[in-house]
Amino acid sequence: MNYIDTANDLLDILANDYSGCQETSEIGNKEKFISDVKDAKFYEEFFSIVTDYILQFKDRHLVPIDTSKQIKYNTFTTRRFENKLFVTAISDESPLDIGQAIIAIDGKSISQIVLENQELFDKVIERQNFNHILNRAKIVTLESGQNVELTKSLKRNWKTDEFEFKKLDKNTCYLKLENFASEAPIINLIKENKEELNNCSNLIIDVRTNHGGSDIYYFKLLDYIFPKETKLEDIEKSISEKQYYNVTDRNYRLRKEIFEEEFKRHSVSEENQELMNDELSKWSKNIGNGFVELYSDENSDDPLSDYMINGQETPANIVVLSDFYCGSSGDNFVATVKESPKVTVIGRNTMGITDYSDCVVQKYEDFCLFYPTSKMSVVDEGRGINGIGIAPDIHIPWTPEFFERDLDIEKAIEIFRNN
Repeated sequence: MNYIDTANDLLDILANDYSGCQETSEIGNKEKFISDVKDAKFYEEFFSIVTDYILQFKDRHLVPIDTSKQIKYNTFTTRRFENKLFVTAISDESPLDIGQAIIAIDGKSISQIVLENQELFDKVIERQNFNHILNRAKIVTLESGQNVELTKSLKRNWKTDEFEFKKLDKNTCYLKLENFASEAPIINLIKENKEELNNCSNLIIDVRTNHGGSDIYYFKLLDYIFPKETKLEDIEKSISEKQYYNVTDRNYRLRKEIFEEEFKRHSVSEENQELMNDELSKWSKNIGNGFVELYSDENSDDPLSDYMINGQETPANIVVLSDFYCGSSGDNFVATVKESPKVTVIGRNTMGITDYSDCVVQKYEDFCLFYPTSKMSVVDEGRGINGIGIAPDIHIPWTPEFFERDLDIEKAIEIFRNN
């Protein structure tokens, strides 16, 4: 791989194809980036330079992803509380256990690390992500004073997303959805538990760790969330956002590749294939026009404008659990269900990465760049949610007490009892 050519192509994407290009034109020292790339001797070093550069944009829809399987990653995840990092999930290779507290990384305190890398971290403590620091770290110091050497793995994703249904009591059902990446898992869960869903009084929908996907894949779930027949278009109007697509030649080509791959896998229903083909048709007619509102009030052939939610009265009470790890289509889901009178959202703000969405993948020899191609009108209006997220109706701060008790579910049960 020619590192300089690749770096220049990345800069071209960030300046022209990335849907946040207008707002981020001043971010990053381009000359220093190219200079650092010239000095890179190995792929691992080059990928590290690219990652640091991209992190400055603070857009979690803008991600370099290693495909060479040469890059090693940390084997646990953490969450910051006060000046400690608590281990929240582990792989089989992790040297630490869930619940252990880290007070220093390679001899530096948590607050010192944030101070030295302010351009990479969220200002809100409970939203700070230390993965990029831990991926390169060698030793962590625990609250006990013990130093632990870190284990690194070639596995970037070692936890499989979960789809779960269970009854918490005779009146309450629990539904866990960790992504909206495909239709089948959600449709199957609904079909398998249709009788229970139709007859329960209370429903908890857990999207606290929903990694997103495509909005159209959660549409069937909306039948249970809204109390009566509702036009999807009316909900979107109440949220009052417009969407603009950066219709460049590269973005059209990459968007088409994604849809064609979905069609080949036969993972999309005929109804959703029609929606995708309609979108591609609009893209092809607008190539080179820059930011375009493909679907507008004047553009009455939007296939989603007639989508009808077949709402129902049961379940009568719904609590949706949200958190920082719920993003992309997860953000949109939470924003949409908040419009239902049956729903109370509790937990923490969602990740907030829908200002820029409709992502594509630019592939290179050893890695790819995952980046968004559309932006919401709220960005230009100064009402964007990047780094802020969708706020819950009831905020429950995250604390280490969650290792002993699920405070979110306890609050949900309390709400149901009061109703």
